[in-house]
Amino acid sequence: MPDHDNREPSAFSSLTAREAGYARIQKEIAALNELARSWRQRHNELSLIHRLPPEILSTIFSYITLIHLPRTSLQWIQCISHICSHWRRIALTCPSLWADIPFHNPRWAREMLRRSKKAPLTIAYTGEPQYSRLIHHLGPCLPESATSVLKDALAELWRVKSLRLLPDSLMDEELAEEVIGLLDSPAPFLESCHLWDPGFIHWQRSIQHLFAGDCPRLRQLTIENLSLNWEGHIFTNLRSFRFSQSSIANQGSIAKLVGALSFMHHLESLQLSNLLDSSLFIPPVNPANLPVLQELSLESDVSTCLYISNHIIYPSTARVSIVCSILESEKNTMAGLEFIQKLTAHLGAMLPRPIRALTVRQGEIMLHTPPADEPIDQYSPPQVKIRVAGTHDLTYKSIARCLLLPTPLRHLEQLRINCHLERDTCVAIFGGLDRLKHIINSAYSFDFLQALSPEITPHPTRSGKRSSVRFRALRRLGINGWDFQDYGTHPTKACVRRLEQCLRERSKARMNLEQLDISDCVHVHKYEVDSLSFIVDNVEWDEQGNFTEESDSELYASEYDGFFGHDRWY
Repeated sequence: MPDHDNREPSAFSSLTAREAGYARIQKEIAALNELARSWRQRHNELSLIHRLPPEILSTIFSYITLIHLPRTSLQWIQCISHICSHWRRIALTCPSLWADIPFHNPRWAREMLRRSKKAPLTIAYTGEPQYSRLIHHLGPCLPESATSVLKDALAELWRVKSLRLLPDSLMDEELAEEVIGLLDSPAPFLESCHLWDPGFIHWQRSIQHLFAGDCPRLRQLTIENLSLNWEGHIFTNLRSFRFSQSSIANQGSIAKLVGALSFMHHLESLQLSNLLDSSLFIPPVNPANLPVLQELSLESDVSTCLYISNHIIYPSTARVSIVCSILESEKNTMAGLEFIQKLTAHLGAMLPRPIRALTVRQGEIMLHTPPADEPIDQYSPPQVKIRVAGTHDLTYKSIARCLLLPTPLRHLEQLRINCHLERDTCVAIFGGLDRLKHIINSAYSFDFLQALSPEITPHPTRSGKRSSVRFRALRRLGINGWDFQDYGTHPTKACVRRLEQCLRERSKARMNLEQLDISDCVHVHKYEVDSLSFIVDNVEWDEQGNFTEESDSELYASEYDGFFGHDRWY
């Protein structure tokens, strides 16, 4: 009799025989898959890239993690560890690949924290992911929160290389206290740190022992809306320090802050903003000496800016940017304006070279001090910038004079005006300068043209002398962004006519311009430029605003009259 048990089962076989057939087939398929995988691995071993040692491959992988954008994407993991077993094995044995913890994905954050082993960590926490905001309502059905991974990462602060802690409103008071407490541990490998308070009451306290005073490699430190115990914090190796406060409850003695700065001898960039008002000042024992400072930025009330600038010693080559405001208590008195004059005089005395170029804006001046043997570059950053913010328009006349009067302008060669200056201010400040050859005006005003006209009876200069002629050295005038439209017969409206009259009067007084630059002006007619060419030999016009009657008609012609976006008049 034939052996029916050795026959291949079919659809008509018994259930037991068919199940046995399924199992045998699956076993054969698994064996074939394993054989194919083995041959594919052998095939990969023959490729040229397999010659690279693991150290080189891991370095290449690290570059892939850096260039893969956006930073919130984790697709680089597939590009590295899902190609072949050899690559995956190298990736999993390279802890530095997994050291940038992705808190936007808490599950992967936990796994990467584990894979990083003891490699230096990069922590950039900006709050819970959007879906985690439902945790408080849906309970434990969602994945763990990013803050739980954050606490575990901060528990290993000893191996953190970069720390950015920017919490959101989900961090309640108890959790905030716990997170702040974790910052009291030593951070021997920390190089950069950014701590920010979102402005909620539970963050408004002082950090007493940040990093336990043990952070020898810290080079960049940014603290916003948090107060430190400056007596217990000495950051001797900082290169960049940015400190900002917005809560009065957080603010401590500014004298202690200056005392802490005196230990930062390697500081190259210093930015301080929203600090104390003058009523809380206590003079420090000694001013802070910052011998290698390259950039100083202050943003506070004018008395605070004056106090700090008077108690910091820095190289004259450092670039200074100050944004100051006048306190409410000083707006109705002369104290605020006096502080502005003192601040400007102090910064002017600190300049490394004479001022050769000046930019004047509404409530702002920028001082340029290029070397005498170099041309003036209008795009170069200013040596000193002072801006008075948050001031009513009516006080800008006084502020402009307070900013300009103490400024040493004897060597000024180029002047850029981007705001309205009254005639008396223009004449008193700039009219007697013997080296002022070039003026660029980007804000047309009748007062400016009156100041240039020699028939104006001048006011005394700062030296007390009178002269019948002003702006003697002026040879080049640039007008930018003016509207040449003649809006009427009033002299303040007739831009072109007043400009032409001013140039003719200077020509009669033998103070001819050598060059007139017209750029980015509107409603400019060619015949107007031609008329100016009869007075000034060299007129440079970019023709951007070449406006003719034909172009005016083309702009006006339309199938219907009405406001844009509406089909009828209102």
